[in-house]
Amino acid sequence: MNAPLVRVAAALISAALLPAAHAASSQQTAYWTSYQGDTNTFLADWVPATFKVDITDAISRASGSYTDDGTTRLVTLRRPAVKFEGLWGNLDSCGNEFNARTSVTRYAFTRISGTDRSGTTAIHTESSTVALDGCDVGSVVASTALTDVAPAQAHLKMSARPAMTDIVPGLQIAGFSASAYADPQLGNTQLVQSVTDVLPGQVRFNDSGLSVSAGVDADNWLMLGLPTGQRGYTRLSTDSSTGAETWIAADFVAGKPAWVMEVLVTKTLAGATFGSVTQAAHVWNSGIISNDVQKFEFDLYRDMTGQRVFTDLVTGVQTINPLTWAFSGNNIVQTRTQGSTTRWRTWVPLANRGKIRWVMESELWSIAGGPVQTLINPRLNFYTDEGRATPPVPVAVPAIVGGSNAAVPAIVGGSNAVTGAARP
Repeated sequence: MNAPLVRVAAALISAALLPAAHAASSQQTAYWTSYQGDTNTFLADWVPATFKVDITDAISRASGSYTDDGTTRLVTLRRPAVKFEGLWGNLDSCGNEFNARTSVTRYAFTRISGTDRSGTTAIHTESSTVALDGCDVGSVVASTALTDVAPAQAHLKMSARPAMTDIVPGLQIAGFSASAYADPQLGNTQLVQSVTDVLPGQVRFNDSGLSVSAGVDADNWLMLGLPTGQRGYTRLSTDSSTGAETWIAADFVAGKPAWVMEVLVTKTLAGATFGSVTQAAHVWNSGIISNDVQKFEFDLYRDMTGQRVFTDLVTGVQTINPLTWAFSGNNIVQTRTQGSTTRWRTWVPLANRGKIRWVMESELWSIAGGPVQTLINPRLNFYTDEGRATPPVPVAVPAIVGGSNAAVPAIVGGSNAVTGAARP
């Protein structure tokens, strides 16, 4: 971010100066998926009196009407909502690239558990992708249906959100962003996250020094007066066991969110560190990646080598990438080389909470010594300490009596897929 330093008046934003985010008669509900800034985030303004609804997602805002049978709200949009327009990933029947447009016409919000107040919901989408040019112009090249399987997402009535009374001067929060929002169809939806200091009537972004006006409005949004316009943040849930907080972010236009996205937020703690080499040489399990079907960890060894291990918990397959690591001040920098590509991942410690280490992590990369580019913008993550990391012991190849053994090559700087084998 190269935004210029902007200082706005220190007074809190008056709630009277901020337009209401939704009509008083509406029942606003948030739907979200994970810690990962997932684009499958929705904010729906349901109006039971008229069965009208406004739905905002990571791309745009659309209006429609709905029916409600007590379990499923079937939404028909007033006009198709364009979610993608540009080069399609596949080739047409002539073998050429072509442009396509994806439009959504209907949604089905089916409650899986809980109540309207809180629980889980599966959101089904009816969409079609149409070729705009090429040999197949006008044809449908992809589609989704309301009968397709959809994962359960958390939902919460906005009136039931946790309080924001702790957002006071002196607090330091990690996870907010002053960067301009990128259209998800461009392929990078990740806002550049930062550490921010809450000041009287302001927040200051530590990465750039940018200070902007800030205040919690009547709708329980922390509104930031960014150079690009008003951005709001509001808390949806907290996890006392990890310190993780789920918030949603939105840029506001004419008093309404133009898009919404879930973001991971935490409060920083003084004295955050990985400690000595011996203390850092552990297995670190990534919080934003790991779930019930996958595990993503970094094994750091005392000799300053290590490996990045991705485990598919369903199949047991592991992908392993060797690395080296070193301290840079209080930070940890990991280096991985695969072929002609080198990647550098940096962990900046933000908070120690028991076995949890909160970090701002980023990753750079370069091909064959060329220009260094950004692969992962600074993002918030937490790693769980799973104990001392021990290098795997090489497997001895038994001798074959009366014959010979073929050499077993080592894969250096690449990745190994290990099927059905547990990591040592």
